[in-house]
Amino acid sequence: MAAGVLAQDGIASPASASIAPDPYSADGMPPPAPPMRVRGTAAAELLAATGGRPCPALLRPLPSVGGHDNGWNTQRCHDGRKCADRACKFYHSDHEKRCEVFARSRVCQGQNCGLHVGLHELNGSLEVDLSSSVDVCSTIQDLSAKTQHERAKVVRIVVYGFEALRATALKRILGQLPLLHELVLPDRVRELNVAVFLCDIMEEDLPLFTPR
Repeated sequence: MAAGVLAQDGIASPASASIAPDPYSADGMPPPAPPMRVRGTAAAELLAATGGRPCPALLRPLPSVGGHDNGWNTQRCHDGRKCADRACKFYHSDHEKRCEVFARSRVCQGQNCGLHVGLHELNGSLEVDLSSSVDVCSTIQDLSAKTQHERAKVVRIVVYGFEALRATALKRILGQLPLLHELVLPDRVRELNVAVFLCDIMEEDLPLFTPR
């Protein structure tokens, strides 16, 4: 399974126990996407070209994760990496496993029992400009300084300046986001070969670290 890939037009390219529900908000909807934050050269060029208007993909709501089932990702999927169900409520790698005790009680002192994160916390969005080595290094350092539980809150990553030659830097970042569901390329038009390339990265190089 892999995160969805969105180009600047906001069109997605193909990718690959009952517990009390945990509402995202009062109206049961996921939080809105945060405003665009300019960081590097590619992002600045896009902002100038569009007159400051964000691309349609960034206006979409953040992915709705977990289906309001607080038991989501607390049990192992028997199909593992072969699972083709995009809405599967079971985990496919220990890296994305949520702690069942924490999911029930919001309290757990365990160290290797899974991610300590509630469904209502899965609303993080990260931006990185691959055209800026400073931004890439800063992003990697920021992620490395966070716990796995904090990094698990990121469900969308917005990537500027993507090129195949920058794939290694992108993989270093993606490998630290266990519950990532969506990758947005706001400065790229929709290209099937780019979508296929990114899906190959997710499915071949990062299936254990970013299985969704």
